[in-house]
Parts: sequence; structure tokens; C-alpha cells
Amino acid sequence: MGLALALSLAGGGASAQEFNQARLTGVMNSVFGAGKWRLTGAFRTPEREDELRREGAMTVRPGGVSPHSLGHPGAPGAYDVVVNGMDPWEVAARLRAAGAPFARFMPKGAHGTQGPHLHLEPGGAFPRPGRGGPVGSPWLVAQRTPAQQAMADLNLQAADGDADAQLQLSRAYAVGLASAPDAVAAYVWAARAAGNPQASPETRAGANAAQTQLAQAMRPDDIAYARRFTAAPAQAREGDPVRVQAGGAGVILAVASMR
Repeated sequence: MGLALALSLAGGGASAQEFNQARLTGVMNSVFGAGKWRLTGAFRTPEREDELRREGAMTVRPGGVSPHSLGHPGAPGAYDVVVNGMDPWEVAARLRAAGAPFARFMPKGAHGTQGPHLHLEPGGAFPRPGRGGPVGSPWLVAQRTPAQQAMADLNLQAADGDADAQLQLSRAYAVGLASAPDAVAAYVWAARAAGNPQASPETRAGANAAQTQLAQAMRPDDIAYARRFTAAPAQAREGDPVRVQAGGAGVILAVASMR
């Protein structure tokens, strides 16, 4: 994400070379609240990856090594998470808005016994002794560039259902604002803007045009993948939206109470 991040010592006695489950819990609790999310995948052996592939999982190709198989059971190279009442793209948007310390956010669909979830790969930022996150959050975020702050704001607004922000976020992903271009993410957010009942006719037309233009340059399998997530879930969310307040040299998390 291009942000300078430093995890706090929330992981207890873990070494600075590991992002263990305690650190994951600290991040997820800070953004979504304790008890509002669950871990559905962590360390997996290559044999388990083969089983998931046979069940239809979009995992690594045969012979490849999954990030889930890296590291060790206490600190794997990837985690899968689900947040109550949120689809994986919204979860990713809220984590990105908060500056969460992950190098990769990959929304994934249902496969086998596992439903839709977000695949997370920890980033390379580790603790600095004596430094804690603001308002109890388990990480610090350095001063953002204007482009990084714009992306953070768009991610939060899009996750809150703002159709104009969804379209703007699509365009930002298409051109690579503050990150590498991501056609799949651009397509998903354009589709959500087009299908948003609150969208104006102009926004809907722009979103439909964006989808058409993006599809012309995308591979068929990428389009098929994106279309698995183009409709935002209709179910009601638990509690109030999580708000992220940006200010000064850090990002202060204000997690709304969840009933």
C-alpha cells in the first residue's frame, strides 16, 4: 500500500520476524470489534492445499506453494477471515482505509466448506520497541501522501455505500492511484456503483461505461473472478459502520459500538 507501518508489541513474545495470530487479532479487533469476525484459514500443509484445489478453491496451481504453507502454524504467510455481515470486498476496503499492515488483500468466493472470505498476507513492517498505536490500535501509520489519503477516504466511503465514491474508487484502481493498477478491483467497484440503487443516472452510466472499457482489456478468467463479487450483499450489517478519522501524522481509529 506504500504506507510506512509499524506494528506494536501486541504479539506478546513473538519475534519481530513474525505476524502471528495475536497480532492479527489485534488488528481485526481494532477495526471491526471483538467477536465480530472470525478466522477461517491460517497455516495449511501443501497436502491440504491440494484438497482445497480439488474442492474448487482458487488456490495456487498444482506444484506451486501457497502463502498459507509458508512460515509455520503459529505465524503463517497468510490468513483467511470473515467479518459478520460484510462481504470480502467491503472488509478489504475498511482494512485499507485503516492502513492495516497487510501486503495483499484478496477477496475470495465460496469453495468447498468455506464461504466467501478475505485472504490476507501480512506486510513487512514490524514492531518498534516502545512505540504503540494511537487510541490503542496495534499499529502506526506514517504521514500519508495526498494520493494515499485519497485512496483511504475512497475505500471507506465506497464501503459505506456511496455510489460516487465507488465509481471514483474504480477509476483510481484502474489507473493505479497510490498503488499498482488493479483491473479486477476496478471492475468490481464499477459494477457496484452501477448496481447501487442510490446512484444517480450519470454515475450509473459512467459505471457501466467503465465496466465495458475495463472488460475489453481483461482476461476472461479475471472477468469471471470479478463477477463473483459484483453485487454487494443485501443482508443487514451488525452494528454501526467503522469510521476512520485521519489527522496529523497518524490515523486514529474510532470503532463504533456494535450491538
